[in-house]
Amino acid sequence: MKFMAAMQPTFMPWIGYFAMLDTVDEFIFLDDVQFTKRSWQMRNFLKGPEGPILLSLSVAGKPSRPLICDTRLSESGFEIKIMRTIETLFKTAQFADYAVNIVSSAFATCGGNLSVLNCNIIRKISKLVGINTPTHLSSKLPVGPREKSMRLLDLARYFKADCYLSPVGSLDYLRDSNHFETSEVMLQFFNYVHPHYPQGGGEFLSHMSALEALAHIGPGEFLATIRQGVNSPLTMQEVLESTHEKL
Repeated sequence: MKFMAAMQPTFMPWIGYFAMLDTVDEFIFLDDVQFTKRSWQMRNFLKGPEGPILLSLSVAGKPSRPLICDTRLSESGFEIKIMRTIETLFKTAQFADYAVNIVSSAFATCGGNLSVLNCNIIRKISKLVGINTPTHLSSKLPVGPREKSMRLLDLARYFKADCYLSPVGSLDYLRDSNHFETSEVMLQFFNYVHPHYPQGGGEFLSHMSALEALAHIGPGEFLATIRQGVNSPLTMQEVLESTHEKL
C-alpha cells in the first residue's frame, strides 16, 4: 500500500512532523496555501531553563496576504537573535553543532523566502538522520487549487497513493467535507504518542522543535527515537470516538 501525506512547511517542526514524513512514501509541502501570521509557519518552541522559549521569524509586510511560497522574510536582521538564542540554549548539548549548523545554513541559502527556509531545515534534518521519503512542493505540481479535501484527494491520485495519511489536527474540515469517503483512496489519521528523550535535565517538555532531539540525542539516535511514538493509523470514526472519550 502506498501512503501519501501533505503538510504546510512549518518552522523547525516538532518530531511528530518528521515521524509522519518517515512513515509515508510521498510527502507534499503545501506551500501554495494562505500564510497565517502567528502560526507554526513562522514560529516554534525550544526548551529554556524556566520553560518553553518561543522563537519567531519576522516577515515582510508585503505582499499582503501572500501564499506561503510567496512570503518574504524581513530584512531587519532578526535571524542573528534567533541564532544566538539557539546557540545559548544548546551550549551544553552534545550534538549542538548539528542543530546550529542546519539552521544557520538554511538562513544563508533561503534567499529571504519563508517557504524555502522552512523546507531547507526540514530536508536538511531528514537527510542527516536518514529519512529518505521524496518531498514535493504543491506549488510546483500540476494539481490546481480546489476545496481543501478535494485538493488532497487530487494530490493523492496524482501520486497514485492508496491511502492519504492525515494529521489529527485536520479532522474538523475533513469531517465536514470528506471526498475520500466516496473515492478509491483510503483516508487514515496519523496516530502518534510523543516519546521521551534526554533534554539536558529538568522536566521533560513535549512538542518542542525537533532541533531539541537532534541537539541532545544526535542524528544516530534520532530516527529510532521518533519511531517509538508511531502507532497503527486510525480511521475517522476511531479519531472521533477517541476525541469524544476525552471530553
